[in-house]
Amino acid sequence: MGVGKEFIELMNVIGYNFEDISHLQVALTHSSYSNEMKKKGFRADSNEAYEFLGDAVLELIISEALFIRCSKAGEGVLTKHRQRLVCEQTLAKIAACLKLGEYLNVGTGEESTDVRSRPKVLADALEAVIAAMYIDAAAANRSAECKSAILAMFETEITAVISRGNTDYKSMLQQFVEKNSGTE
Repeated sequence: MGVGKEFIELMNVIGYNFEDISHLQVALTHSSYSNEMKKKGFRADSNEAYEFLGDAVLELIISEALFIRCSKAGEGVLTKHRQRLVCEQTLAKIAACLKLGEYLNVGTGEESTDVRSRPKVLADALEAVIAAMYIDAAAANRSAECKSAILAMFETEITAVISRGNTDYKSMLQQFVEKNSGTE
């Protein structure tokens, strides 16, 4: 199977070269495109199952990175850091930086909307691409390369979250109120 110019471009951007490009094709197939193709009698799997796996893979890789970098932090701090990194807002931001929306296969009806820039769609697409990388790497015995590429995508955000520390102002206010609400 030939690899199109757009796939080569995207592989360069994400820092991972696929052995089996079909995984990347599925990862970039929005459900609107898949449904449209099914109505025309063609098979085009959507990226929804890949999103599921990508979410779990990302949580594990980010959790391990935080554990290594913040080994003295407590479970609560690590959990809050991970929540900030593995959330729609952060995923969409990274996906937008990678210009992932430009590579998505979307249905004709969705093409005229802003689907390619919607935060949820971008976040889901990034999770699906991560799953595609993971599946491809596992089959080709390249897991370390895959993990390294994923961490490289998230490096700026990981560094920012760690340097910001535990600035959960809502929790801080709640703790302050609880501490200072004693009856006199």
